[in-house]
Amino acid sequence: MAHRTPVTFSQSNGMLQSLSGCCPSFLNGQAGFFLVKRAKGARLHTLDGAVLHDFWLDDGRLPFGHAPRFTGQEQKNHVSTGILSGYAQPVHVRLLARLSRILPGYSLAFIAPSSIHRLEGVPHIKNCSRTAFVFSPSLLADDERPALVLVNGTLGVDILAWLPGQLEELPDPYWPDSVSTVRALSVLARLSGPHAPWPVCAALSERFVKIAGRFVEDRKGSSLRIALDEKFFQPLLNEGLYLARTGWIHFCTEHDPATVDRLARVIVHLKESPCV
Repeated sequence: MAHRTPVTFSQSNGMLQSLSGCCPSFLNGQAGFFLVKRAKGARLHTLDGAVLHDFWLDDGRLPFGHAPRFTGQEQKNHVSTGILSGYAQPVHVRLLARLSRILPGYSLAFIAPSSIHRLEGVPHIKNCSRTAFVFSPSLLADDERPALVLVNGTLGVDILAWLPGQLEELPDPYWPDSVSTVRALSVLARLSGPHAPWPVCAALSERFVKIAGRFVEDRKGSSLRIALDEKFFQPLLNEGLYLARTGWIHFCTEHDPATVDRLARVIVHLKESPCV
């Protein structure tokens, strides 16, 4: 692996320090801390001018990458008519109607994040608030029929689904902003259509496995997990590669196959090199 100039994030850390001790203590001195100025496709553009290939992707919730083109125009249209958070709109009905095709027999309602805590500890709830459509195109297995389902994940809006007679108290009426909702509707339509991301992500995952498969410790769908030592993160950043400390690697339709191959080779080098 060729030597790379170390990537530093002095501007990001300088801005963090400007909070004068008000920032969370876990951020102080954290290696590789950076602020993202913008993101597009599979790339993060940091405040410091570095461009990083993102293999975290909000913990797998961005299978189409950052700011996918198919959501942009509709979101702009809704911005122009007002964000309208708290008001019921046609886009809310369209999203629930499409989701009802995946969850036949369930009643559906948006739920405020502040109300979710009331559901904690309910034994018959299926919590997909982080994993919905992250590892699979299916929300529930064929033999699964939980009484309550909490949906968020790739959609990015909180929706509660319940079977008849299984919810003692209906959630308070809640309508998320139109921009978030129209994005969720666009993503859900893509997830279930001919342009679904799963085949592309699976192919990229297999490319990685062919090179670095012996270091893969877990797999869910097209996502992979490897064990990463803290000392690996700076060399990865030097190569323009961003991974989360959990070791999970997620792929999206915007990843370049050559970059996936490079990621795999860098990880092999780091794992096998005694000098790292």
